[in-house]
Amino acid sequence: MKKIVFAILIFLIPIFIKADYSIKDYYIDITILDNGDVNITEAFSIDGVYNGIERIIGYKNNYEGYYGSRFSSVEDISLYDFDDIVLNEIRSIDFSYDFNQLLNNSNIFNKVNNANKGEYGIYTIAKNDDSYYYKIYNPSKINKDFYINYTLENAVIVHDDIAELAINNLKKQDEIIENMEISIHIPNNEKILKIWFHGENKIDNEIIDNKTIIIKTNNLDTNNFDFRVIFDKNSILKVNKKSNDFVLSKIIDLESKLNIEEDAEEKDEQFKDMVYNSVLKVEKTHEKNDFVEANNLVKELKDEELKTQLLIRLMNVQSKVERKYVFNKVINTSIMGITLIGLLVILYQIYKKYFYGYNYEKIKYYYDIPNNYSPVTIAYLMRRKINYNDITASILNLIDKKIISFEQTNNKKDYKFIKLNTTNLDNLDERLLKFIFDDNDEITISKLQKKSKIEYKNFLRQYSNWLNSIIDESNKFYEDLLFVKLFGISYSIVGIVLSALLLDKSTYFSPIITIIICLLSMLYFIIFYKRTKLGVELYFQFSALKRFMIDFNNIDKSEITHKKLCNYFIYSIILGCSDKLVKNIKLRIEQLTDNTSDIVDFQFLINYYKIINDSIKSCFQNAYTAKNK
Repeated sequence: MKKIVFAILIFLIPIFIKADYSIKDYYIDITILDNGDVNITEAFSIDGVYNGIERIIGYKNNYEGYYGSRFSSVEDISLYDFDDIVLNEIRSIDFSYDFNQLLNNSNIFNKVNNANKGEYGIYTIAKNDDSYYYKIYNPSKINKDFYINYTLENAVIVHDDIAELAINNLKKQDEIIENMEISIHIPNNEKILKIWFHGENKIDNEIIDNKTIIIKTNNLDTNNFDFRVIFDKNSILKVNKKSNDFVLSKIIDLESKLNIEEDAEEKDEQFKDMVYNSVLKVEKTHEKNDFVEANNLVKELKDEELKTQLLIRLMNVQSKVERKYVFNKVINTSIMGITLIGLLVILYQIYKKYFYGYNYEKIKYYYDIPNNYSPVTIAYLMRRKINYNDITASILNLIDKKIISFEQTNNKKDYKFIKLNTTNLDNLDERLLKFIFDDNDEITISKLQKKSKIEYKNFLRQYSNWLNSIIDESNKFYEDLLFVKLFGISYSIVGIVLSALLLDKSTYFSPIITIIICLLSMLYFIIFYKRTKLGVELYFQFSALKRFMIDFNNIDKSEITHKKLCNYFIYSIILGCSDKLVKNIKLRIEQLTDNTSDIVDFQFLINYYKIINDSIKSCFQNAYTAKNK
């Protein structure tokens, strides 16, 4: 059910200088167009000394009227907003209530970007999230009045029973208007025409005919004034904002709760309209909740003849209401059951196919590095993602394999990478070298950081190439589950769509449970993955290697397969236990190797690990910062 808010914020805050003026006469002509737009012309005169005025017209948050959001009879109060404001023209005029004479002896104003106080015949436009600000430069010394014409786009809401235009109070206006007159024109209207006022002023209004309303008031406090108009929905030929609901009864109920004064006869007619429309709604929807609500309303009618007629109509439709209720309940329960059974079958087949067959004995410790896989490949195997530590471990691996070196520069404040050996490299090492060096043979940390900031696109592209190679290399560790995932996700979406289509107030439990289950299953199918036999084997081995590194200090030396200490350190980084391993190795380093070069290389790597890791982080921060600017 929808309503419109038409915020006619009329207002005028003195600008340019501290002005001394009062608003004398204000005339507004409102014409509702057949496409739901509203054209408004305003003419007003000001007494006093001023350089101009600022006309503020709101287009968002228009429900913040005299009663605030309580004014709304729909949950989505943003429906009271209109799409935009189109300023047609601003003029200076000799004020007259006769619209045929308003433009005589007038001057059209021009838009500028900037203006100074005292200027004439120009205006500026500013805009924020909810309003337009029109500063009109028409100083009092010119002795001309004000004229503005604009269009509120998509201001009318068309409901299933009526159309509605809700006028907000003249917010952001501090002045008192001595004489106010508003004319409302609905050219295509024929039958329904009602208006309600909110505020403290005494309002005189006259419905001239089914197409015209005249509103008059004196000494209007614009902070305490708004009104709502309802009329034929058929008067809007091009419907752009539709609520698909019956609102007349709700509006009447709202207005009564807002202490709108109406005579007893009018209230009785309004209640009859509300009850009649509630019965019409049941005849259209056949919903059980609507039937119960309409039946209770009909029983409250005092007009016995109308009450009897409406009860007969409810009795005639009751069987259809009951059939629809039972049908919806059976269908929703069936869909929930079929969906659950289908998901169980799919999950069982997945479990049966992908979780049987890979039975490996989970050994406690693994003392060597399995199959000498690249550190970054193992990182992707263990976590399915790559972080800064993994990049650093890969660089340390290149240093350990003597493919590159890392040393201080002459000024001692910088470091540099140097290529040593680029023959017989695998694809991952080649792309990592390309990422670090590009086409150079050596590069300093400072230059790499500068490059990541200035040439961030190339920097991130080279990294992406390396990352894609890692994923390609790691595909052998994971099963191809694309078909399984798509089938499971599609099945879940079908269950959600069917349940949503059949969701109603009377049988909401089954569809909601089905939707929740389908959402959870869809999430499972999205994140579900399965390692291959090789992937499972390596996962267990590296998990055992991690336990070995953590418990390194308690392992008997005779049980440790000799391996360079550097390799242990590099793989401990991607396994997330480097601090523990380094601490343990330092306690036993003399016992673990007789090779001095092992100790020197190990010490070199742990000394420069933090420098390299911090530099890599800094490079990526520079690149992402530059990219997001």
